[in-house]
Amino acid sequence: MIYAGKYNAPDYELILNEGCDLAIESTMIHHNPEVQEKLEQFGIPVMVERSSYESHPLGRTEWMKLYAVLLGKEDVAETAFKEQSDKLDKVLASDDKDTGKTVAFFYINSTGAVNVRKNNDYVSNMIELAGGKYVPEDTGESDNALSTMNMQMEEFYAKAKDADYIIYNSTIDGELSTIDELLAKSNLLADFKAVKDGNEEAEYIAGEIEKSIRSGTKAEDIAVLFRTHTDARPVVEALLARKLPFEMKEHLPNLYEHFIAKDIQAYFRLAMKCAGRQDLLQVMNRPKRYLSRDSLQGKRASFEILRDYYRDKDWMTDRIDQFEWDVKMMEKMTPYAAIT
Repeated sequence: MIYAGKYNAPDYELILNEGCDLAIESTMIHHNPEVQEKLEQFGIPVMVERSSYESHPLGRTEWMKLYAVLLGKEDVAETAFKEQSDKLDKVLASDDKDTGKTVAFFYINSTGAVNVRKNNDYVSNMIELAGGKYVPEDTGESDNALSTMNMQMEEFYAKAKDADYIIYNSTIDGELSTIDELLAKSNLLADFKAVKDGNEEAEYIAGEIEKSIRSGTKAEDIAVLFRTHTDARPVVEALLARKLPFEMKEHLPNLYEHFIAKDIQAYFRLAMKCAGRQDLLQVMNRPKRYLSRDSLQGKRASFEILRDYYRDKDWMTDRIDQFEWDVKMMEKMTPYAAIT
């Protein structure tokens, strides 16, 4: 495959030199009819591909038959299409095909607007065929060639915040790997049911594994794949809760081993007056106070020892006084208030 320019600015010389005998264009070519005219002047027939107009997923899939005719692969295409059609028939014949689950499919553009699929688009139809219910519900029928529409984030929030699942369209806006990356798009997403109930998928997976084991499947024959190892935590917790045996090939990070969690624990111990020397060392420069570790050389550690070490430097003793005051204020706070 050779890059021969954009649809509206093709490299005619390259196309001619390569002996191209058919140009397959998307409907975008209609915005630049002079390109189609030029290609046809060169004796290259132009076919406008309209699979994007298909509202049924199988309608899009069936376009492979057209390409098969062009390439002499009709039998291969028929077999491939039947495989997909049979898979859909199996889903539609399932006893639990109507899940009642609501699903939103969207992305947030550079202006902050939310781009969603219209109700008769192939994506919303795929969700319905799979037993889900597409939201927002009132995106209307396609009264033009566009299968999507934009809405303000506040409107999307009102109509989709209770969706059981949200799917971010990363093919348009770039791939997201973490919840934090999703929330960076809009802080309103933090209030969405699917974000707050992030463990629902893990519970479903653990439940399916449990049913498989009960039906005779060996645990060692079951695998769960993750994009990143940090995504494994909810599933691990769900498996532990159900007392299902499992092994992991990678180390699962422990939230409580993170330095921020250790800092919080150290501050709490200082506030509760049950801290050791290590706790003071842990947070004496969190935030930066420029206190030297040499100031706590002995086995004991206290604010008085710190003040004594810096007794000739008033600006440092002021910092230590403020440090001690902050810890004393934590004594009177709830854990949530102390952290925030």
